[in-house]
This record gives sequence, C-alpha cells and structure tokens, in this order.
Amino acid sequence: MFLSDAQNHASMIEGIRAAGCDKRIFRHNDLGHLEDLLKALRRERCKVIAFESAYSMEGDIAPIARIVELARAYGALTYLDEVHAVGMHGPTGAGIAEAEGLGKAINIVQGTLAKAFGVIGGYIAASAPIVNAIRSHGGGFIFTTAIPPAVAAGDYAHWHEADGAVWTVARPAAQDLPQLLDAYGVTVIPDRIDGFTHNTALHVVTPSARLAAILDMDDLDGAEAALARVPR
Repeated sequence: MFLSDAQNHASMIEGIRAAGCDKRIFRHNDLGHLEDLLKALRRERCKVIAFESAYSMEGDIAPIARIVELARAYGALTYLDEVHAVGMHGPTGAGIAEAEGLGKAINIVQGTLAKAFGVIGGYIAASAPIVNAIRSHGGGFIFTTAIPPAVAAGDYAHWHEADGAVWTVARPAAQDLPQLLDAYGVTVIPDRIDGFTHNTALHVVTPSARLAAILDMDDLDGAEAALARVPR
C-alpha cells in the first residue's frame, strides 16, 4: 500500500502505478489527512509513505520530521524523493533530510546525479535487505543496461572530488538569484515555509518573452553585471 503526496513528481506516480499496489493519495503536505489514511489501515499491513523533500511545482518543503513520526506511530515505511534537493542541501549535499539531521530516519532515499550534479543517473539509499529486494524485483532496473563507464566516472568525480565545494558555492548563488531576477524586473514567488531559504525551484511571474530575453545567451554580460551588484 502506497500513501502518496498529491504533488509527487510524475515519475513517482508512474512508478506507483507500475507497481500495481493499492494506493491512497493524501492532500499535499496535509499531515491530518495522512494520519486519517494511516488510521484506516491495519498496523500489520505493509505501507509506504511516498513524498518529496522539495517540490518542484509548489516550491515548498515537506514536513519531514512529522512524516517520520507518523510513519513510526503507524508502522509505515518512508520513501523520500530528494531529487530536487541533492547537491544543494546538507553538509555532504545529500539533501534536506540530511540538512535537518533526519538522513538515517528515512527508510528509502531516492536521488539523482543529474540536476544539481550536472551528469546523469540516479540512486536509492536504504538498508541492504531493502536494496536487495528492489534490485531483485524492479523490472525497470533488471531489464536495462548499465550506464556507460565514462558517465559513471563523471558521477563519481562530481560527488567525491568536489569535496563539498559545489554545493557550498551553488547554494549561496541560488539564494542570490531572486535578487538578480528582481534587478531585471522579474517577480519571484517566495516559498511558503521561510522565504527563499529552502527554495531550490524558483517560481517567477513575468511575461514569457521578457524572461526568454533575460535568459538569452547574448545577455550574459548584462546578467553578470547585475549579479555583481547583488549584496554579498
């Protein structure tokens, strides 16, 4: 049984659908609704709470600690998608759960080596029995080929040789971005938790033609000049 946040990424929705298991959808970040669904299930029934840390469409953050508490109270596993947070949050770039000291409290963490890491590939982190079960029963994993060695080397180098430098530089730059866009007259919607502190996905309100002009490669000199004016 999956209990899935209503704003989960399409890839998670497709994965749950492909599993063919029963599912319940709880309202986005609505812990009361989630608990009501958990109460209606037998404690001994296998159930997985599937949610994201940073939601790309809403631009907000899951209440990870409270979801972990509910999972423990009702005997559920937790599956956390950190795809929109890895490489930007946490002392080693492992995501928001790590940043909040909850990395070991999650049963299964999903991450990517694309997006902030700039390569390609993905991973899950879990206990050995869980990883072996997924490896043995995941059709999408079994009936495919390994990533090319050159890509694997790029992934490894980015993660291990960067030694934290990428996210210690990228995070402040991401926090400066709303001010940079404001200098161009682009309105950025703050997230609903604490302004821009957590935001890894910025939501802008501006005519598409204006945004396209701002992001045009020919305008890099202007962008750099505006960035230089951002307080540090």
